[in-house]
Amino acid sequence: MKFCIISAAAIESGKSGYKGIERIAWQIADWLGRKGHDVTLVAAKGSEKGNFKLVETVNAGYTIPGILDREEEHIIEAAKLLKDESFDVVQVHQNNFYLETFWINAKRYEWHIHGWIPPFPVNNNIVCYARSKSHAELLKGKFMRDVNYMYNFIDTKDFPLVKEKDDYLLFFSRMSKEKGAHNFVKICRELKCRGIIAGEDSLTRGIEPGYLIELLKEIVKANKEGADIEYLGSVSEEEKIRLLSKAKALVIPYEKPYFEVFGIMIIEALATGTPVLTLKGFGGPDEIITDKVGYLANDLNDLKYKVKQLINGEISFSPEECRKRAEDFDIEKVMSEYVKNIG
Repeated sequence: MKFCIISAAAIESGKSGYKGIERIAWQIADWLGRKGHDVTLVAAKGSEKGNFKLVETVNAGYTIPGILDREEEHIIEAAKLLKDESFDVVQVHQNNFYLETFWINAKRYEWHIHGWIPPFPVNNNIVCYARSKSHAELLKGKFMRDVNYMYNFIDTKDFPLVKEKDDYLLFFSRMSKEKGAHNFVKICRELKCRGIIAGEDSLTRGIEPGYLIELLKEIVKANKEGADIEYLGSVSEEEKIRLLSKAKALVIPYEKPYFEVFGIMIIEALATGTPVLTLKGFGGPDEIITDKVGYLANDLNDLKYKVKQLINGEISFSPEECRKRAEDFDIEKVMSEYVKNIG
């Protein structure tokens, strides 16, 4: 089959470094290419090459609401570059489906939705894909139409199973209130335990710098009160895997009303044999985490109590069971099922 995969263009597309949507789009294109399909990946300039034809459009950058729509620039340029091409399937991985206006010729159009409050797809010919079952149910209620779902994935071969863990708790995510970094600091402060905070550094992307400053102040305060919290900010892919693999647990204390459409970091942690403790009712994590590989707490106090039990050795989780659960979301399994379903 002939595929056109349109990545978001906020960051250069590729497998290395911090990426979300851009990594998923790149891996889909690369996997399809390795399986013998004819694949074109449309991405920002400077994206990584792979088993596909790479079409680069604009410099990577973020949309500024009401001022600059980078997604629209990206899709207009893609339509110009591919005006003489035709495809069996076009996949769009960005917040807006601008092919409503700027069509690229294809038999099947798919919008792979990675956000939880996207605009309405007005054209019924577009097949919508959510990132989890709960995400699909949310979008069905918003769009009043059928929505498929295709789980996000990882290549579990990239993550070593590590059975011997260190004594630290890990928060690894975007530095934002919705992801709950401040709640992680609160748990570590009250339990006077060791914690490491790492992930996407908002200062490097200009996102919520005020929140990060307040977070750093809270870390200093917590350490004065007996906690041992280290802030690392953005780290390399190798360091991310090391941190995940040696952590006693990945702890993600989300903040309402956030909705996690999937949670790739969760399956990355599980793949290394590290359990995940988080809050229930926030979307995708409810579908990933079982009582064999982690805990879904009712509230922050419940989560803190379960973390305390883990630290004290009153509960434990099998690294092998964690790895086994992560393999349910391996790229081979997810992508094979996707190709089978579209014929």
